[in-house]
Amino acid sequence: MATVWKEDCACPRAKKATCRHKPWKVRYRAPGGRVGKQLEASFKLKEQADEFATKVERDKQVGSYIDPKTSGRLFSFVWDEWLSAGTREPSTFASYRSTYRNHLEKPFGGRPIGSITASEIAAWKRDQDERYAASTAHHRMVVLKTVFRYAHEMEIIARNPALSQRQRGRTTSIARQVKPTEIPTTGEVQDLFEAMWGPLRATVWIQAGSGARVGESLAVSRTSIEAEPGFLKLWQQLTTHGQNDGKSRGVAFKDELKWSREARMTPLSYTVQQAVDRHRAEYGEWGDHGWLFQSPKYAGSPISFKSYSDHWNKALVKAGLEKSGYTPKSLRHYFASVCIAGSVPLYEVAQWMGHKSTRVTETTYAHLLQGAHLRTMDAVEVAILEHARLMLGQRAA
Repeated sequence: MATVWKEDCACPRAKKATCRHKPWKVRYRAPGGRVGKQLEASFKLKEQADEFATKVERDKQVGSYIDPKTSGRLFSFVWDEWLSAGTREPSTFASYRSTYRNHLEKPFGGRPIGSITASEIAAWKRDQDERYAASTAHHRMVVLKTVFRYAHEMEIIARNPALSQRQRGRTTSIARQVKPTEIPTTGEVQDLFEAMWGPLRATVWIQAGSGARVGESLAVSRTSIEAEPGFLKLWQQLTTHGQNDGKSRGVAFKDELKWSREARMTPLSYTVQQAVDRHRAEYGEWGDHGWLFQSPKYAGSPISFKSYSDHWNKALVKAGLEKSGYTPKSLRHYFASVCIAGSVPLYEVAQWMGHKSTRVTETTYAHLLQGAHLRTMDAVEVAILEHARLMLGQRAA
């Protein structure tokens, strides 16, 4: 049992709880400790010592005891330990380091991880929600939760203060609705295709015709095209963290896609196939997998996002679309809008685009379902007519 005691003091009230000249101490034995080996904790007030002694014994009984010295480890040390656990891509390491340096180090880095409260995490989350896009704030919160879960599972902290950070009431989606003005027309996509610098021209229809992200389109190779007839295999993406390990430097390919982390197949339309064939005939391939697009400055290396962005902006001007506000992501929006207009089910659109869930697709594009209620009404009426036709046939027989 934990024992509460106080050192001798010359004060007349030495034995009373109101004496503060000497600290109150709790002497206890940690679970599994050897006989005779005890631990001590000091407190200014007797009520604090009593509360700690009760908690120690209760935690020992239910098996949730954590050594105070362990939970006193700085958040920064636990972060480094968590980051070193497992295997991660260089780009993932760089992203996590950036998140820590810019958003976690100042509020939490120098704090004992066991002293960080749920209310402090909630305040940090509110600040992130107010200052950044929903998807960005959500990603950082997921990272922070993962660190605290690691600390709890490794018995560094007794309780996980991040578990309480659940949205109250109506939840806010990390996706947003795409505005019609963000979606180019087919004519505008074709104009951009013709205006784009030759060695990168095929990327326009790869994105607009297959829903590939810009980093995925820049990693398309012969392997992607020949994987399965009628499909384009997206299995790599461009990363800005290559051998130089720096943002916008050392670009490379990584065998891991966004969200799903797995390769996906998307239909290879005639227009996309034609653009790819034309590119291969005019500019050839390079590297082990026969990549289509390479740096204009460094032969045998992938093109950087910065370089692609420069060529994109020049194409906008050449096509007379410099005031449109279109970005390469607008081509993905075009793909989704065309699929939806063609009555392709949303779950299939989500699959082709590599969305984490159909909820993202619904939030982003469901408002584009023009005339959906009419198609639903027609479907119900057709079902009723088919049933009536069947019944009449049975009676006639």
